[in-house]
This record gives sequence, structure tokens and C-alpha cells, in this order.
Amino acid sequence: VCSSDLASVELTVNLRPSFVHVGIHNLPAARAGEVLGYAAHPAALTGWLGQFPNVLVVLNHPLWDEAGIGAAAHRAMVERFLARNEGDIHALELNGLRPWAENERVMRMAAAWGLPVISGGDRHGVEPNANINVSNAESFDGFVEEVRYKKESQVVFLPQYRRPLAARIASNVVDIL
Repeated sequence: VCSSDLASVELTVNLRPSFVHVGIHNLPAARAGEVLGYAAHPAALTGWLGQFPNVLVVLNHPLWDEAGIGAAAHRAMVERFLARNEGDIHALELNGLRPWAENERVMRMAAAWGLPVISGGDRHGVEPNANINVSNAESFDGFVEEVRYKKESQVVFLPQYRRPLAARIASNVVDIL
């Protein structure tokens, strides 16, 4: 996503034996292309992003074992990533297209690391996301202030989150096609 002067990107970071997705929000658009050069160098990425005080760095769907390496191995990999980048990851994502049990584990992980959780959802269809953040901020910079510096975030799950996950994913596929 990119406005005339700000951009949001999701970067896939290879950590071997798997990968994570890092959401980078509120990045100056003129610098967004530079992010791609850091995909293979995650330690350098978070350090580089530190120069932008209004950027929000989110570990997206952190406990989704997309590569199928096993839940314990994936969690250990994510924990190592968080340890190496402590202070540079500002929030963990609760994903509107992931099962509730996984989102509960993400909430516990976030609490253990002293991080807030924010909404997200891999929306590629017509239906709005199944969870949203509510905030008193008057701008996205204000939202970044709440999450990044004050460690405050309020996530609301909307009624469609109660629909069976398989049905919601099938609906997304239909929308995409």
C-alpha cells in the first residue's frame, strides 16, 4: 500500500529453516524500495528501520507455520528472531484469517515479550477484515505513538470472525477469482 508520501509493505524474511512476515507501516515512500535489499539481512533491516520514528514494525501472523516445519520449531525460530530484534519489533499481529487458538497463543507470546497486539488479516477479497484496531489517535502517526511508544492497542473481532474459517477462506478465494 502506498500513498503519495508513505508506504506499507510486508516483507518475507528468510530465517532458515522457515520464514516470517514483517509488516512495515508508515515508511517514507521514497525509501520503501530500500526495504527489499534487507530481506536476506533481517538484523540489518530492523536497525535500518530504527531511523524512522513514525514507522511501525509488526511481526505478522507470527505463529502460522506456513512452511510446515512443526509448531515447536517455528515458535523457537520466532522467539530467536524476537530476541535478536528486541526493541525493533513494535507489535505482534492478531490475524483475522487465522484460528482463534493461534491468536490466543500470539496474545500470550506478545504479553511475554511486553509487546502489544494489533489487528491484521491478509485481506485479498471483498469482505472487510474480521478484526480491527480502535484508537483515540487522530492520525496514523498518533496510532504509531500509541502502539510503538506507549505499548497500547485495542483489537476488536467483528461478527464475521465467528464464521467457520474454511468458509471464510473459501469466500476469499471466490472473491479473488
